Amino acid sequence: MLVFPEAIHIPSVQATDFPALSQMLTQPNTAASVEYAMKHLRATRLDRHVDCHIFICCHLQRDQRCGYCGPLVPSSFFLFSSKNTHSHIK
Repeated sequence: MLVFPEAIHIPSVQATDFPALSQMLTQPNTAASVEYAMKHLRATRLDRHVDCHIFICCHLQRDQRCGYCGPLVPSSFFLFSSKNTHSHIK
């Protein structure tokens, strides 16, 4: 799980983590909420200089651009990645 704008990664969330996750997500975006997640949820900070995330809307609930164009965008990224050995797209 990725949490923004805090830029932290929680590697796996189990049912037993829900109280701690709820506590972290309902706190204001502060250093204390990040520290809480790191202590109770095994979270790590993302390196904003290395880790880049692109979020693409594909749900088709807002308008047709999301549902039609959204799925094409990741396909284009993966096609680019397959042709360029220096890219690391997951």
